[in-house]
Amino acid sequence: MAFAVIFGVIQGGAAFAPKVSVATLLALDPLDPFSTPFVLSNDGVLSIHSVEYACVINHVTPKG
Repeated sequence: MAFAVIFGVIQGGAAFAPKVSVATLLALDPLDPFSTPFVLSNDGVLSIHSVEYACVINHVTPKG
């Protein structure tokens, strides 16, 4: 019984957690891969504040 209550509380808390998603849009310049805009959105029920982000390029291969 106690396990079911604890499990329910954890699942209920997860339902209200912020859910951040990333969507890419069409590139502004087809010849420049770094011109692709993207949208960050919060799909969760509760709002989020003081968001910080970083964008890191790990590997770039020239096309051609």
